[in-house]
Amino acid sequence: MTLRGEMFAARGRRQAAILDWCHRAFGANGGDADVPTRGRRFLEEALELFQANGGSVEDALRLAWYVFNRPVGEVPQEIGGVMVTLYALAEVLGLSVEECEVAEIDRVLSKPVEYFQKRQQEKREAGL
Repeated sequence: MTLRGEMFAARGRRQAAILDWCHRAFGANGGDADVPTRGRRFLEEALELFQANGGSVEDALRLAWYVFNRPVGEVPQEIGGVMVTLYALAEVLGLSVEECEVAEIDRVLSKPVEYFQKRQQEKREAGL
């Protein structure tokens, strides 16, 4: 296997492990492992990253209006765009995306699934 193939295989294993964790934590058929909920959780994390880097709610709302007034993109291209911009942000910050990713996976997997089930329930009760 080539280095590139090994990188993709390792990332694929992590991705599959996280989906397995989502199914164990939130249920394999719907629940909080469904596409709309995962999309909301992704936006929540993206907003938290934006906020952690000094972004304001005003800028976030302005960006949301800008995006939602444009044509809807294609999911694979948008996932690629997310990753390209994430790599660029991490590089500017002097961080490794992979090191951050693996550290967060380790952190998440070290907690009992009930912890995350409780957090998700609180979000649902808040209408999120």
